[in-house]
Amino acid sequence: MKKLLLITLILLQALSATKAQETESTAKVFYRFGSTQLRGTYMDNDAQLQQLTRSLTNTDIDWSRYRITITSSSSPEGRENINSKMSEQRAQSLADYLVEKGLVSREHIIINSHRVDWSELRTLLKESPLNSEATPYVEYLDSVISRINAGEDIKDHEVVDGLRKVYNGWKFPYIRRHLFPLLRYAKATLEPIDGTTVPLRPKEEVVLPPVTIPETVLPDTVAPVPTVPSDTVAVTPVVPTVPSDTVAVTPVVPTVPSDTVAVTPVVPAEPTVPAEPAVSPAQPTAPTVPVETVIAPFALKTNLLYDAILIPNIGVEWGFANHWSAAANWMYTWLSNDAKHRYWRIYGGDLELRYWLGSDEARPLKGHHFGAYGGMLTYDIEFGGKGYQAHKWSYHFGLSYGYSMPIARRLNLDFNIGIGYLGGEYYEYEPYYDGYHWLATKQRRWFGPTKAEVSLVWLLFNKKKK
Repeated sequence: MKKLLLITLILLQALSATKAQETESTAKVFYRFGSTQLRGTYMDNDAQLQQLTRSLTNTDIDWSRYRITITSSSSPEGRENINSKMSEQRAQSLADYLVEKGLVSREHIIINSHRVDWSELRTLLKESPLNSEATPYVEYLDSVISRINAGEDIKDHEVVDGLRKVYNGWKFPYIRRHLFPLLRYAKATLEPIDGTTVPLRPKEEVVLPPVTIPETVLPDTVAPVPTVPSDTVAVTPVVPTVPSDTVAVTPVVPTVPSDTVAVTPVVPAEPTVPAEPAVSPAQPTAPTVPVETVIAPFALKTNLLYDAILIPNIGVEWGFANHWSAAANWMYTWLSNDAKHRYWRIYGGDLELRYWLGSDEARPLKGHHFGAYGGMLTYDIEFGGKGYQAHKWSYHFGLSYGYSMPIARRLNLDFNIGIGYLGGEYYEYEPYYDGYHWLATKQRRWFGPTKAEVSLVWLLFNKKKK
């Protein structure tokens, strides 16, 4: 019975050591939404990186038998091609960190990125506080994973739509807020190349050579010890205390005849090397997801080109998703001089949907952007001669390209041009005595530039609050 108990304890100890070694040789870091920048201050990234650094630095690794495997993932909010690119760049950022720190050379790193790690989401659901309420989600993801393994290409938004339908969407906000952020990760693991576990040995410590204490030879007789005068204070030498973890060496003193005074030789204490304090590796803890209140980027703007030709205008732009924004613009002017037959009357507006290539969390609504727009306007324009008046409303639509550059902390200058179609019915007329003479009714069919902007943009909100 004792033998069986001893064997069990040895196996448990070996299993615990193996598990600890696997934990110390792994680092899992997380990324903010829409970001591929590795930040040590986000979640517990700093502790994870320090743990892996200690493991790789203090371990003697045979790189002919080991490698670093980096897996990564993104959350499923965006499009498939964007999610794949984000996941690859997150894995690459972790690889660059390990190489720049001199922990491993690049040829010993293998990258395996997932567009979205649905298996990880299934595990997170099983471990979540939803308990039994997570079962329908887990079963749904099991079917999704089986279909993907069978070679079926399932779009990310299709899986998200399926998650929304469970419980009529009541529990989905919890998944989106608390579990989706944990899918934006990159994980580095030290593992054997051939799959067989090779024991890792700590690097050899420097062993100091033993200190030899010279043997003290006592003479046969000892000279009388002089008497200390009564007015002299005898000073007792202080013998250094030997630390408790140091073995004190007591020399063997030969027996001295009774008619002689025994003198105890002073034996120099053996120099000791202070032991290095034990450094306990940081125990991995479950990352705490910071609760973030998202304040979407919002801006006011005005088109300086329209302002220059006396068409006051105002616009708003709202960043509602990663790299996406919506803009609405309105213009109005109603100037006239009947005596001189001058009319400058224009009002209308347009809506535009934009996709941003270079925007980020730190500075939204910045960089190159493409868009699609459409709008309506009416007008009455005359400068002393022939005039043009829209019959009710004219319409226009098209595609746009632009570039927005920062010029101050909360100010951007946005250049934008649109190519599209302008259509609608209008009247041609000319002044005639105290009135106007109608000339013709025509249809406007114009294909070309229908939009031009040099807008001053004022960023009102562009941060996230934790």
